[in-house]
Parts: sequence; structure tokens; C-alpha cells
Amino acid sequence: MTASASTTPASDARPTALPERFAWGRMAARGTALTYLIVLLIIPLAVILQDGLQGGLGSLWHAVSSKIPLYALWLTLWTAG
Repeated sequence: MTASASTTPASDARPTALPERFAWGRMAARGTALTYLIVLLIIPLAVILQDGLQGGLGSLWHAVSSKIPLYALWLTLWTAG
């Protein structure tokens, strides 16, 4: 009884580089990720800053450094930790 080794011919090996036809898939994935980041992170932060800065920088700092936002930040960090 002989044991035969299972070898894959070189012609069946997958190429290391993706074909050109999959390049659009990479670009679509990057575009989707960037759109996701813009919609969920950048736009809300911009709106918060815009609304907060209507009364000036001092007004924004006073609103952010009052007790309620500090307690909310503490609760967020405590919950995450």
C-alpha cells in the first residue's frame, strides 16, 4: 500500500494579485466607508460646532464645562470602562 501525496498543480494556484475587473469593488468599498464616516461622524460634529459657536466661543465653553455635560462624560467613560 503506497501513500500518495496530494499536490496541487501549479496551474490551479490562485494568483496573488486581483484581476483588473475587481478594482471597481475596492473603490466602491472605500467610497462606502468614507460616506459612512462622513454621514455618521463629520456632519453631526459640524452641526454641533456650528450651533455651539453661534453665541461665541465663550458661550460654547461655558455650555460644555457646566455640570450636566461633565456628568454625562463621566457616565460615558464609567460605562465604557
